Amino acid sequence: MGRTEKWFGRSAAGRVDRFEGERAYCQLAELYRAVRLYVNFFQPSMKLVTKTRTGSRVRRTYGPAQTPFQRVVASGVLDALISSD
Repeated sequence: MGRTEKWFGRSAAGRVDRFEGERAYCQLAELYRAVRLYVNFFQPSMKLVTKTRTGSRVRRTYGPAQTPFQRVVASGVLDALISSD
């Protein structure tokens, strides 16, 4: 058994099932709906601020880690949308 077969717990001759049909579609849609909220509110990421090339080396500088929601709040876009309503 190769490394991937061990990881997935099935032999190379094993069958890989697909998600098909409306029921599977609804389950995946529900999962993605929950994952979207998790990523937007709880998964911070660092954004690239500058990239400087020195010869063959590239130095990257990143900003502080923030969630996508924190970035939107900090940009002031939400304040403009709320005040225009």
